[in-house]
Amino acid sequence: MMLFAHSSIAGGPQVEMLIFSVALVVLGVIFFVQKSASTWVSAMLIVAGLALAVAAFVIPGEDRVSESPTHHSSRTIEHDAVAMPG
Repeated sequence: MMLFAHSSIAGGPQVEMLIFSVALVVLGVIFFVQKSASTWVSAMLIVAGLALAVAAFVIPGEDRVSESPTHHSSRTIEHDAVAMPG
């Protein structure tokens, strides 16, 4: 599994949630300016984006960035192959 938008420091905001919240706010502003959707749809998108941005800072992140499962398992296999006699 590939890790795309993870920060390398401990704690801090959830990067994925921040990216999604910015996308919601931008979409809400675009809908509001173009008048392609009703005003309440634009307002709800903006409010949801702002709430998600706040939640990105409130919800605690992971303590460390974990290794990819394939990398970890390959080190285990190499270690077992070296330790086995014969």
